[in-house]
Amino acid sequence: MNKKVIWICSIILILLVVVGAGIGIWYNKKINSNVAKSIVQISVNPNVQFILNDSNRVIEVNYLNQDGEIVLINANVKGKKLDEVVDIFINASIEVGYIDVDTLGTKIEIYVQNENSEEVEKLQNRIIKNINNIFDKNGIIAGAVARVKDDLITKAQEFGVSVEKYSLMLQASILDTSLDILDLKEKTEQQILEIIKNSVAEYQNIAFSLKNSFVESIQTLKNQFVDMFELDEEIEYLKESINKTNLTEEAKETIKAQIDRCYEKYNELKVKFDEEYNKLVKKFEEDSHSYILKSKEKFKELKENNSAKIKQHLNNFNSNSEEVKQKIKNYRNSLNVA
Repeated sequence: MNKKVIWICSIILILLVVVGAGIGIWYNKKINSNVAKSIVQISVNPNVQFILNDSNRVIEVNYLNQDGEIVLINANVKGKKLDEVVDIFINASIEVGYIDVDTLGTKIEIYVQNENSEEVEKLQNRIIKNINNIFDKNGIIAGAVARVKDDLITKAQEFGVSVEKYSLMLQASILDTSLDILDLKEKTEQQILEIIKNSVAEYQNIAFSLKNSFVESIQTLKNQFVDMFELDEEIEYLKESINKTNLTEEAKETIKAQIDRCYEKYNELKVKFDEEYNKLVKKFEEDSHSYILKSKEKFKELKENNSAKIKQHLNNFNSNSEEVKQKIKNYRNSLNVA
């Protein structure tokens, strides 16, 4: 083989390694892009939670009240970076008047959850800075602060876990009523974060105002099919039993036959359950669609009604900018002292 051929082969090999590594990195990011790493809660009157991946992109949105849903009714925030989403949320809240431009002191509470305390502080500071910059730009006497959940400390101590973990346990048990909060104690914070993300994703097409009814309807349906869930547990138990080393081949065959019988009954019930479940989902999605149309109209109406007030406020701010800036500074200082 001549030197030229060897040189070409070497170049090809290097390219394959580099490109292969690049694809591997891209693929890993692609896989992990939907893994929950943080929860950011912003509370003023519109209350909302953003569930983030490790790149701080929003992968799910959990509306905590109806106003939170209305504020983002026209915004597709999934997949966007947190900084951009915070800007969208705060600006929309101002546009519709949920954050009143003329109120002398509005406090925005920020609560961040992440396994890494350094990441929590980093995200909190970044969000607070972004929100305060919007208020400074618009001359709004308001400020953002990191929220300390003192009300959860006692409960967390009773469970023997951190406040952050107890808060996640509580959220997961509220979102998924089939979960016992005691069982969640044995799970890691990352596992609980995934449960929360998956629960929120399950309700993503259901309007906030209908969510409780939807959850109750699903729970009622599950109660009607309790035999199906018991069979599922029995199948898992039998599968574990068959792996015991002290069992004879005859005993194993008996268990296998029992598993088959359980599967037959389970599959019959599962077909009926899925049919009823899909009917419920379809009904609530149709009702949610009507609600979304009404919410879009409400957003438009609130924005139009508030536009003159915002215009007047900005004119006043431009005329008295130094005075307003000092009032903003004084209010922020009072938040830090409180």
